[in-house]
Amino acid sequence: NRPNNDLYLIEDGELMNVSREHFQIARETGGFVLEDRRSTLGTIVEGQTVGGGGKEGRVGLRDGDVIIVGASVSPYVFKFRVR
Repeated sequence: NRPNNDLYLIEDGELMNVSREHFQIARETGGFVLEDRRSTLGTIVEGQTVGGGGKEGRVGLRDGDVIIVGASVSPYVFKFRVR
């Protein structure tokens, strides 16, 4: 079996509700898109929740966008960079 994810986040201590396949970033014509993959809490991109509640969601990404995996108190905060 080939893993579905390129990056795995391990939750130590209190669970932050990171889903198994929480989101993916895809390259499309004209840029990049973040797709929430029906996660429980969604993914926060620049302060806006994408997906969550078992529903898909997608949003375009720009260089420097901040991505929070799960709730706003999540320790998993990333900055999207285009090189």
